[in-house]
Amino acid sequence: MQTFIRDHVRVANRINPNKTELYLLSPHVLPFTERWKNQQAPTLDPECTTRVPYISVPRQRAPGFVAGQIARNLIPKLPPPEQSLVHVHWLYPGGMAVPALKKAGYRVILMIHGSDWYKVVKKPWFGPIVGPVLQAADQICVSGDDLKEAILRRYPGLHIHVMYNYIDTGLFRPAGEDDRGEAQEVAQKEAQAALGWDPGRKHVLTVANIRHEKGVDRLLKAAIGLQHGLRDGLQDGGVVFHLIGQPAQGAYRQEIRELAQELRGDRGDRETQGGRSEKHASVEAVLHPPVPREQLAMYYRAADLYTIPSRSEGFNVSLLEAAATGLPVLATHTGGAGIVLQDCAGLLIENGDGTEAGEKRVIEALRSGLQHWLGGKATRSAESSAFI
Repeated sequence: MQTFIRDHVRVANRINPNKTELYLLSPHVLPFTERWKNQQAPTLDPECTTRVPYISVPRQRAPGFVAGQIARNLIPKLPPPEQSLVHVHWLYPGGMAVPALKKAGYRVILMIHGSDWYKVVKKPWFGPIVGPVLQAADQICVSGDDLKEAILRRYPGLHIHVMYNYIDTGLFRPAGEDDRGEAQEVAQKEAQAALGWDPGRKHVLTVANIRHEKGVDRLLKAAIGLQHGLRDGLQDGGVVFHLIGQPAQGAYRQEIRELAQELRGDRGDRETQGGRSEKHASVEAVLHPPVPREQLAMYYRAADLYTIPSRSEGFNVSLLEAAATGLPVLATHTGGAGIVLQDCAGLLIENGDGTEAGEKRVIEALRSGLQHWLGGKATRSAESSAFI
C-alpha cells in the first residue's frame, strides 16, 4: 500500500507541482508489532506527509466510531474547503469519513478498490453505513469494470468512473525487444541465480496478500492435484510455487497451513501399481514476505509462470506487472484479467459460481492449466489467451 500511495502522489505532483499533500491514516498500534513495523515504512518525504492517528477496532466492527475519529483528527489539518479537493483512497477506513468531509464543505473523490469493496460488502453493518458514504461523494472512481457493475447492482443510479490501475513499464518490461529470444532466457537464469532458485525446477509465482478473495487455497489444491498426476516434462526437476504477500489471518491462515502441510506430505518416493518405487518430482510452496516494488521485477523474470486464481478482483496490479515482463499468465476470469490476457500469453479460467461443484471445476482447470504450461508444451509468449 505504501508504494501504491507514493506512486499516485508523485503522478499528481508532476501534473501540479507541490499542490498535492498526503494525509496518511495511522491506527494506534502496539510498538514493535508487525503492524507497527509496517507503519514505519517511508511513504514520502516527511514535509509532504501528514499522519492522521485514530483508534482501530478489530474486524471493522465499529465503523461509526472510526469515522468520527478520522473526521475529528483529519479536518483540522486540511486547508480550507474552497482551496481543496480531497481524494479519499479506500472505502474503509477513510471512506467512512466522507459524509463528515462533505458536511464541512469539502469536495470529495472516493476511490474504491476490489480488495476494499469485496471485504467490506460482507460486513453486517454494510448497508446502513456504506449507502450514505457513496451518496455523499462528489465523484466515485473504481479500478475495474467488474467492480463498477458489482457496486451498481447494490446501488443503482450512482455515477461511477473506471480508473484502471497502472504500472511502471520502465521497471516491468521484457528483458529484450524480442521476448522469445536469448535475452529473455539469459535474464531468467541471472534472476534465478540472484534469488537462489534452482534452475533445474519450474517456478510458479503469485504476488498477492494471502486472503480468501485471492484464491490461494485454490492454487494449493491444484498443486496437490498436480503432485498426484505428474507426467510429461515434470518428472525431472519438480515445481516450486512462490507466494509473495502478507500472510493469511484467522481461519484462512489455518486452512492454508494445512494445505501446505498436505503438499509437503506428498513429496518423495511413491509405490506404483506394479510395486516399483518411482521417484516423483517434488511440488512445494514457499511463502515469501512482501517484496519492495523495485525488487519485484526480478521475481517475475525468474519465474516460468504467473498465476492469480482470484475469486474477486477490481483490477489486479500484479497481473499487469507479470504480463509486462513477458511472463505467461494463468488467471481466473475476474476483474481485469480478460482485458490483460487479450495482449499476452496465458490461459483464462472461468471463475465458477461459488458452489462446491463450481470450486472443483476451477481447481481442476487450474491443475490442467499448470500441467499445460509446466509440462514443456509452452514457453513465454508462445500463444495467446484461451478459456479452459
